[in-house]
Amino acid sequence: MNLLRSVTRRKLRTALTVIGIAVGIWALVVMAALATKLSAIVESSSTYFRDKVVVTDATGTPFARVLALAPLTIDVVQQIEQVPGVAVAVPRIMLPMNPDEPDNAFQLPAYIVGYTEGADRGHEASPTRVARGRATGPGDEGQQVVFLGSDLAREFDKGPGDTFEIRGIEFTVVGVGEPRLLTFDTSAVIPLTEAQAMLHREAPIVVGRELEPDQLMSMVIVYPDQGVDTGLLAQRIESNIPGVRAGTSTDFDDQYGSTLAIFSTIILSVALISVVV
Repeated sequence: MNLLRSVTRRKLRTALTVIGIAVGIWALVVMAALATKLSAIVESSSTYFRDKVVVTDATGTPFARVLALAPLTIDVVQQIEQVPGVAVAVPRIMLPMNPDEPDNAFQLPAYIVGYTEGADRGHEASPTRVARGRATGPGDEGQQVVFLGSDLAREFDKGPGDTFEIRGIEFTVVGVGEPRLLTFDTSAVIPLTEAQAMLHREAPIVVGRELEPDQLMSMVIVYPDQGVDTGLLAQRIESNIPGVRAGTSTDFDDQYGSTLAIFSTIILSVALISVVV
């Protein structure tokens, strides 16, 4: 009875206490969910890169959120395919969707991705999964069409047949992907030729003057022959081809694994403090 009497007499204090506890619990749930999702994204990405070698210009880092400014030239693809142990090398372009937008560590960055579907010749172990419509293909080269990742399609409420503006250019949406917990979820996949034109416009002036758009790319995705160790292949590529850097899933884990552990600890610590306070 005394407890109930105390509660009724101090309604404001009680209300504030209840609200504080509710907010703390909410913060704990939200932060825990965020940490879990980030962990799942890192794990999915590590699995995706496990059977690949990612090659970029030596001034960049294969798995950096902010990509190297210096593009590679398309002839590097042929050079890589001459390296023993390489099954196929596929040119790819990745550009930030919003280059002026500040980096947000709490979510996947949005990218413009350019490549030719099927260029991996069947070596891709994690092929595109389509939820609606279709993926882009070799027949789309030269066309302004786009395949949207699940998060991007949901954010802008887009589906097959809609238009989607990228860098001031209207693209027709041909399909939407299934959620994959990869950067593809927040990416707009367009034909390689269209992405090369965008990269050419953003490349350093000296590059733009000396090279045509179809000679440029951001990176090369390398698929090894069966049984070839990706770490050894990465070393072999760097030894044989000057001016490039090759990374594997081990490099990805080293770069993001420890960072994620620290980040998750901070998130949960903040949430627990919110509950206590």
